[in-house]
Amino acid sequence: MTLWRKSRLVARLAAVCLALATVGLAAPPTFATPSAKPPQADAGRAAVADPDAALGAGWRKSSDVLVTGAGDATGFHLYVAREKDAYAWSTLATLRSSALDLGVWAGQVCVTGSGRYAVAVYAPAMAANKPSLRNGGGLAAVVDIATGTARTLATGVQLAYFNPACGPGDRVLLTRAIGADGRETDLLAGDAVSATVTGTRRIHAQLTTPAPAPDGDYGIVNGSLVRVTVTGSLRQVARPSGRPYAVVATAHNGIDLLSGKGGQAYAERWSAGSLRPLGSAAVGRLQLFGLPGGRSALVGATGAVGRAAELTTVPADRQVEAISTQGHLVAERVLSRAVPRGATGASRTATGGQVAPVDVTVRATGSGRVSTGTIATGRAPTLDAIPVTGKPAGTGQARVAPLDDEGTPRCAVGRNDPRIQALQPSANMVEWAADQAVHGRLTVGRPANHLRTGLPAYSPQGLFPLRALAGGGTVPAQLLLAILAQETNLAEASWHAVPGDTGNPLVSDYYGNRRTDGSSDIDVINYPGADCGYGIGQVTTGMAVGETTFTHNQQIAIATDYAANIAASLNILIEKWNQLYNDPGGRTWLNDGSPRYIENWYLAIWAYNSGFHPSGEAGANNGHWGVGWFNNPANPIYPYDRHRFLDDYDDAAHPWNWSYPEKIMGWVEVPQRQGGDDAYSTPTFGTAANDQLYLPNNEAPPWPRWFCTAANACDRQVPADDDPCPAESDACWWHGHLDIATCASDCATERLAYPAGSGEPVIDRVYPRSCDTLDYGSDEFITSGLVPIVYDLNDPGDYALGCSMHPPNGKFTLRTGSPPDIYADLGQIDLHQIGAGYKGHMWFTHVYRPIDGIPATSNANHQVTATWSPDLEGTGHRRYDIVAHLPSHGGETENAEYVVWRDRTTQGTPGTCEIDQGTGSIFDEQGEDKWVYLGNYDLYPGARVQLNNLGDGQSDGTVDIAFDAMAFIPIQGTGHQCRDPF
Repeated sequence: MTLWRKSRLVARLAAVCLALATVGLAAPPTFATPSAKPPQADAGRAAVADPDAALGAGWRKSSDVLVTGAGDATGFHLYVAREKDAYAWSTLATLRSSALDLGVWAGQVCVTGSGRYAVAVYAPAMAANKPSLRNGGGLAAVVDIATGTARTLATGVQLAYFNPACGPGDRVLLTRAIGADGRETDLLAGDAVSATVTGTRRIHAQLTTPAPAPDGDYGIVNGSLVRVTVTGSLRQVARPSGRPYAVVATAHNGIDLLSGKGGQAYAERWSAGSLRPLGSAAVGRLQLFGLPGGRSALVGATGAVGRAAELTTVPADRQVEAISTQGHLVAERVLSRAVPRGATGASRTATGGQVAPVDVTVRATGSGRVSTGTIATGRAPTLDAIPVTGKPAGTGQARVAPLDDEGTPRCAVGRNDPRIQALQPSANMVEWAADQAVHGRLTVGRPANHLRTGLPAYSPQGLFPLRALAGGGTVPAQLLLAILAQETNLAEASWHAVPGDTGNPLVSDYYGNRRTDGSSDIDVINYPGADCGYGIGQVTTGMAVGETTFTHNQQIAIATDYAANIAASLNILIEKWNQLYNDPGGRTWLNDGSPRYIENWYLAIWAYNSGFHPSGEAGANNGHWGVGWFNNPANPIYPYDRHRFLDDYDDAAHPWNWSYPEKIMGWVEVPQRQGGDDAYSTPTFGTAANDQLYLPNNEAPPWPRWFCTAANACDRQVPADDDPCPAESDACWWHGHLDIATCASDCATERLAYPAGSGEPVIDRVYPRSCDTLDYGSDEFITSGLVPIVYDLNDPGDYALGCSMHPPNGKFTLRTGSPPDIYADLGQIDLHQIGAGYKGHMWFTHVYRPIDGIPATSNANHQVTATWSPDLEGTGHRRYDIVAHLPSHGGETENAEYVVWRDRTTQGTPGTCEIDQGTGSIFDEQGEDKWVYLGNYDLYPGARVQLNNLGDGQSDGTVDIAFDAMAFIPIQGTGHQCRDPF
């Protein structure tokens, strides 16, 4: 989600990545139509160097295959590497949703027992920030490993490390957490062959790590292995040695488990009514995977693991991402460069809105040989799980929930409004604003009509005065910066805008993702269900139509001005601290309670994400109150063997493996990198801290029972109490005081990069600001007279970047949806405005193939048609060179077909010109603005040029198409030809 550079086309990107791949791993380009068998990688360019030595003599005849996934802004991609190809990589499938424009995707994959299918649960990574989406905001799909064909299995499933769960056959289990703290569970049984959910059972308990077995379904409840009956009731069958965090069913020999306690991981097998040990190692040194054929694999420090039927042991010195179906290869790292990096990671920039390269490290388990390199994501069968569609339920397409009475959005600040454009700040500006805001000095003056929004003059903390912190003091700047990093990767505008651009305001959920009964369901386009989180701090409360927390001017400032948003976000954080400090039932706090120490904010961050249950409501909640179970680090939805967040820089690719406070504290310790540099400063760590924060963790007792007291009916002194929240009720809510550190020596304090009163820094642009005006004076064919230029905005006053403008000579229209009178709103979902192009504004969308069986003119899902209609002189015809402007970024299709209608009718054959919109070079992703000829034409009054986003049968929505300015140059003679450079 750090969106700083424009990629080239998929084929060119593949070529670049192949050239840059390190020795040992090749990246052949891959292409396939959605209905075709996916291409096999070229075995002549082996992914594993010297495969005879690394893999053994029989590798050419092996059926071993590794399937894994990685996400970028275009979707969650599944990759396949086959041993018979020396594990050369190709793209198996792309899973996405055009209705969810929320940045980088993340997901998890398992392979069914037959080895025929991969099952994935995936969602925008941003969903990890919202408890409702964590509980039920995931999509599930089945992918045929032989063909890449992908089908939707389920929607509204839990985003957790144990989803999906494959078994010995082609049966798969999925979970959906019920209630704010997820204390009940829907268990969904799916059939991979038919890609259908065959049944759903409501479990009146928190069930984790499900496992489909030949004799029924199993899982973990309150620390015990349980069997789930056909009615959803539970039968306890075993109590593992520690807290379970991995469960795999074998075909014939029972259930294998991993559990942790006291820093040790225990591998055990339940079979024939008893539990027997398989071995143990330090926590983090053993992993458990299911393999096809009903086998399991223990990976890690396996020297102390005994032999057992249907069990494979694979030594490894670090945790791995995936294992091949026969255990011959492990993937130690599969990381897209679109994933935000911590300071310990590589300093590459990510790709904004485009397919991103993927860094891969694999190890052959037989020889131990390691290969590293970079692979390219190729074109592959694509599943648009939630298309933008108006078709009703039951037609095979996602449904659209009824809108409110007026059919208008719930969120107060709209999308695709040229008068509402947010400026994308650079990291230096964000750090400056945070440093000023926490000390009440964010008072920079914004002039009237700032960013052309029509607002009167204001200052950020004039609109949102700094609230007082209960007990005095200030918020540490690094804490605020870490929240902004986790929430939006420091972005105020849409993910598609790079620093220096304007764009649509960043809104986490503009179109809604809830059913009308209020339950979470990410496959519903439902305006009333939108939560309306805006901008860099994801300000939600007060941002809906009719809400009175903010005035409409304040709402616009929050949506468009990063500094105003930071000022408002800071007050929300302060409110959470004050809630915990001032509750009449007593203060909830850590350590010495001083706000100057970052560690002391752990509980306020907890409440910031999942709320605080005040003591005044205890009477309705069995006497309980405090911070909820969802973000408790002991909650089993987080794997017991996780390390500190960002100990490894690919942790951000698995955002639902850590609680929200753990992630925030991780971004405090390890700043994000943008453009090769740390995006903000690290804090001043305590003298005994070794550049780390003192936090609740699993590296020392009493974890995971830090928050285990009489307040939530938890007794630390009972050895059998391995489950830190024994009560199946709201007793898991915790309040009170806990000492973790001696803050005077151990805790961290803020470090200001910009002293109080510093002026706003200059924006660090990715692309230079261009206000150049079309210069046509050197055209040898030009005649005197008017040169009509049609902008992509009809009112020059809507251009937000301040370029000097002359009046437009014509009209520009965008028609969204087809027919637009029915589907106009739906067509807006995948349309975006960016402050790039001629004079600093252009539109773009993605190229899609027409819907099967429906004429291209009836593509209601995605169709966007742009029309440039110039004001031409006179009443007769005249010859013109037509010149289209191509932006430096935002357009990349090689096949933009411009259609020229010579007069106001649609009679006769129009002229056409197909243009490659990409403006960068193969070796330099930085593009530049330029003009290109569409050819010369005799034009009459009423002439116009049209361009739409309908491609061919291979178009899958991963390639951008731009709509920018158009010039009509009167000429004499023959003029220029299509694609002539300007």
